[in-house]
Parts: sequence; structure tokens; C-alpha cells
Amino acid sequence: MTCYMSPLMTNFEYLRLILNKKYLCEGSEALVMTEDQGSEYKPHKVKVNIGTSVSQIALYRFDEKEKGDFMPFFNSSHHEPKRSDDAPKSLRAFCDYIVLAEKNSIVYIILIEMKRGTTAGAEQQLAAGYEFMNYIINSAFRIRQVNNMSDFSRENVIFRRVLLRLPVSPKLKTRPGDIRIEDRHGIIEYRTYNSFNLNRIL
Repeated sequence: MTCYMSPLMTNFEYLRLILNKKYLCEGSEALVMTEDQGSEYKPHKVKVNIGTSVSQIALYRFDEKEKGDFMPFFNSSHHEPKRSDDAPKSLRAFCDYIVLAEKNSIVYIILIEMKRGTTAGAEQQLAAGYEFMNYIINSAFRIRQVNNMSDFSRENVIFRRVLLRLPVSPKLKTRPGDIRIEDRHGIIEYRTYNSFNLNRIL
């Protein structure tokens, strides 16, 4: 049986159909990101504020501990010393969250890595998210005609890479929306305490 899809479906809606809903943040966590790594820190929550210009949004968290392995084709990492079947360094790196946001018929793919303290590994984690989403986009383009989606457009998809810097201590609060953009291979550094204003980076 052939699945018929309307050619009027937007790029945003088509990408949503390709990504596994298992990793979609829903309910009370639909627009809330949590940094919970490190036993020395309490979980830190940051709310995504979308304003009025974003027409559709979806937040994904590809968390292996919480929702299972989404990269089963990669070799697994082991903590035993010098295992010959260990995954190469950074192979299974991945960013904390991926946001799909639609604004004026443009789909923004925002790759987000949350860090407190050291930012080690952030660039590799964001790069892995970028390669993953390019695979999703290429898959959408590959199957566009068989799914009656001949109008799918790569040109209407824009990437943003964001390093979300959180204070190590709750006492070190920063002003909401305090953004610092640095030339870190196209990575936007966004310093905040509890909110992430999406419109500031679109």
C-alpha cells in the first residue's frame, strides 16, 4: 500500500514525519531543555521562548540513557581498558537537543549543546548533530517524489549551531537573552540562566 502525502505539506512537516516521534519532547517538556550531566550538579532546566514569528516548532532529545540507542549501526563504547572493539573517539558524540522551527516558510534546524563549566567536546557534538540532520534532509530529498513531495526544497532549510552556556552556580545568574557570538567555526555562544530566546538567533 502506497502512503499518499499532500504536496502542500511543508518542509517542516515532512522532516517531522521522518524523525522518530520517540525522541520528540512532549507535554510539560515540549519546550524545556535539561542539562543533567555530572553528579556534582543538579539538573538545570532552560525554557525555549519562541515569540510570535515562529509558526511551528518541535524539540528533540536523542538521549540513549533515557530513550534507547538511536545509532545502533555504530560500534559501542566500553569502559574497560583498551578493548579492541571500542568505538573510535567522538564517533558516538551527539548534541543535547535539536530544534526544528518554521518561520516565514523557512525551516531552521537549531543544534544545541548545553554546557556548564568546561566546553570540551562541544564542537564535535554539534558537528555530529549537523551530519545527522543532513542525512535526514538528504533522505527527505531522496524520497520526495515517491511520496508526492516534489516541492521539497533544501534551499529553505537553514542550520544554526548553539553552545548554550549555563552558570556553574545558581548564584551566577546572567541576564535573560545575554548572547555572545564568537567565531567558533560558526557556533553561536548563548549565555543564559533559565531561558533561550529562539528569535534572537533566527
